[in-house]
Amino acid sequence: MATDPSEPRQLQSVLDSYGFHEATVEEITAGLINRTLLVTTACRERYILQRLHPALPDGVSRNIERVSRQLLASGLQSPELVRTLDGATEARVDGARWRTLSYVDGFSQTAFLHAPDAYHAGRLVARFHRALARQPDGFEDHDMKLLDLDYHLARLHACKTALVAHRRRRTLLPLVDTLGDAASRLPPLPALPSRTCHGDLKVSNILFRRQDRVATCLIDLDTVGQGPLPLELGDAMRSWCNRAAEDNALAHFSDELFRNAVLGYASAATDFLDETERVSLVTGIARACLTLAVRFCVDAICEDYFAWDATRFTSHSEHSQRRAESQFALYTAVHDQRQRLTDIAGAAFSAGENAQAVTGLPFLG
Repeated sequence: MATDPSEPRQLQSVLDSYGFHEATVEEITAGLINRTLLVTTACRERYILQRLHPALPDGVSRNIERVSRQLLASGLQSPELVRTLDGATEARVDGARWRTLSYVDGFSQTAFLHAPDAYHAGRLVARFHRALARQPDGFEDHDMKLLDLDYHLARLHACKTALVAHRRRRTLLPLVDTLGDAASRLPPLPALPSRTCHGDLKVSNILFRRQDRVATCLIDLDTVGQGPLPLELGDAMRSWCNRAAEDNALAHFSDELFRNAVLGYASAATDFLDETERVSLVTGIARACLTLAVRFCVDAICEDYFAWDATRFTSHSEHSQRRAESQFALYTAVHDQRQRLTDIAGAAFSAGENAQAVTGLPFLG
């Protein structure tokens, strides 16, 4: 991710605004949106400092404060917002917005290589959903449309006209047409309840306890908002059940990880989901995969949203195109085995609380 040349001066002003004197700062490179730093103070206290992406709406940090308060009251771990010395939710320097969160110990992953990790992730997410079944007081629903396929298809269609005149990116036209054709054949989700969702349940947003690999905390709460749970869980499964990286062409949807993830969720969500939500899960997965493919394709054209890796790709556009192709391959894999996945999910939801009895076993599928 490119950095602003004035950022060292900005950063010192931000640190001063929190009273972080003589602090050390270490870059954390996992995020695709916000620039994230680990701050260690002279007293060895640790904090997470983020330079927020301009696309994030005002009020998102206030939301995190309210969501965290409710999660903690429900017995879950959560990063807490740290206000500036003058009581602001964010520090603003030269037009940039910076935010500090408390540090939560644990480790995250870029892919689930062990089936029990998916089980524990599913169980944590169910507890998260239960804790936020009542929307936090004062919450502002910003509707960031991250998983709104129709919204992103409209953006892709608008970009297609510009592609025709853009010689370097004209090679994206076949991919644009392929995504549009797939979307036209994708069945819609039925009418579903609106729930308070995390909004971005990718693998790296789950922290695990080091000593026993139990999932204990969800991070990156910028995207919390209202939405249908099959799409929320579909986006989670899109990330959790693919052992390959998000930009790896060898995308594969793992039955083993899927079974474990749904078992974990079911073990803590008995009588929480209604029947329509349960049977819509696989459609939600396919829709989430295709939505991410469309979003990455838009970014391959506009080059204005996701971070990209200049050590592996020659351009922002090339990296986003690879991600789009990978997510479309994952969509195809899910679409082709939708009946099998529906059967696996049905059996896992039927297990309900009994799924707790197999926690920690490999569940080879």
